[in-house]
Amino acid sequence: MEEQSSRSHWEELYYKLCTAEQKCATQEDELLALRHQLNLLQEDQASAAYTVVLIDGNNFLAAGNLVRFGDDGGRNLANFIADYAAKEGARDLFNKQSFKVVARIYADVQGLASCYQRAGAVPSAEVFRNFVYGFNHFGVHADIIDIGPISRMADERIRNQLLHYLNDKTCCEIILGCRMDSSVIPLLQENRLNSWVTSRVKLLVGAPQDQHTALSHLRRAHLPAVFVTGVQYLEKQYVGPNHERATCEVTNNQHTNAARENCSSAQNRELCSSVSLVSVEKTPDTLLSLNDACAVPRSHGSPTRSSGTSTSNRIEENTAADSAWSRVASRAAKLPFKDLAKISPPVKTNGKVILLNAEGRRLDVAMSYDAQKVAEMKKFKYCNQHYIGKGCCHYICGNDNCPHRHDVNLSKEDKKWLRLVARETVCKKGTSCQDADCIYGHHCPYPKSGSGSVCVNGDSCRFRAMHGMDLVVATRIPAGNMPRKER
Repeated sequence: MEEQSSRSHWEELYYKLCTAEQKCATQEDELLALRHQLNLLQEDQASAAYTVVLIDGNNFLAAGNLVRFGDDGGRNLANFIADYAAKEGARDLFNKQSFKVVARIYADVQGLASCYQRAGAVPSAEVFRNFVYGFNHFGVHADIIDIGPISRMADERIRNQLLHYLNDKTCCEIILGCRMDSSVIPLLQENRLNSWVTSRVKLLVGAPQDQHTALSHLRRAHLPAVFVTGVQYLEKQYVGPNHERATCEVTNNQHTNAARENCSSAQNRELCSSVSLVSVEKTPDTLLSLNDACAVPRSHGSPTRSSGTSTSNRIEENTAADSAWSRVASRAAKLPFKDLAKISPPVKTNGKVILLNAEGRRLDVAMSYDAQKVAEMKKFKYCNQHYIGKGCCHYICGNDNCPHRHDVNLSKEDKKWLRLVARETVCKKGTSCQDADCIYGHHCPYPKSGSGSVCVNGDSCRFRAMHGMDLVVATRIPAGNMPRKER
């Protein structure tokens, strides 16, 4: 009996053990299934994840050194924003390849075009419109949206978009570029204890400084080389290297200001411009005569009262103008004679020329810089000397010592971007290079930063010793006519 009882007890325990093992196996299968579903959910979420960039374009202005390149500058700005936002937003995601960036800039396009033109960043409003075109055609998720001249429209759009994206679980990060008095600021202050909001919202900071001191609990996106805050800072920091604005400057004192105010009509502006080019010694008498010369024709712009009166006025005005110019000529004739340098005619040549600035330093032919195209060209490792230089010596000799490629027929467009790749290498002879066929860089080829004289690479740039160079071409010398420097 005892043996039978112990056997039945053993069978019962064995049955319980088998049942428990089956339950464990079932639960393990369920656990694996749940883990698989979780991985699929994370992959789906990662494939749909994105970062959104919302910018008030009337307050955060693109740096003038980007805008002046037109459509190329617009694509560069969109590419820079996309790279920065993707790097920050996709940091903790499994699948970073499918990560998307949505960039929305709300701005008064026509008003900004006038601002950039007045600041000297662009020669015409058409260049800024090309910049907008390049930004909008970078990809389906980059847009500069024209909101017209209504000042608060951008603020309302950004607030509505912010509320929408905060409720979207797939939106990983929101980068905001807004005004200090924006209606978005109170909304963010109310949610300062909401980790779901503070962990995803980041404030954009441009040059010159961070203005949102009240939102210290939020993270910052520092892009001073790309955006500047306010038109005043744009006018202060950027002076277009190729666009000199015509003014009626005669001298730099109060007499000059009075003369400039008198230049009202188009004829008077031409008169003042011609006066500013006269090379005479500036004495008080001369300054007074110049002011008289600009002030007398001012009555041309006044309404006509009667035919007899207008005829007599014109005779008096012409007599007064002749008298004023006579005084200028007579007083200038008494001044010491100065030899005027003869303006030599431009050198006509069909061959290659070497460009020099006013200091005699070597310059490269101006080219638009596209960071994306340059990066793509670098991946293929083409031989610079073979395609755009004097020829690869290793390839010509038939050996395999050159590590770069020579087996592809490059188009004219590809060679243009390859030339930019070569320019990123500093020429060994620097700004004193006299080789017209030199393909290497003689000054910094990168876009200039929004503040200071450095480029977007900052202190890590290979050309940091050449930052701040005068890039205005002053002399064009035919190849072979360069004076040899003594060694």
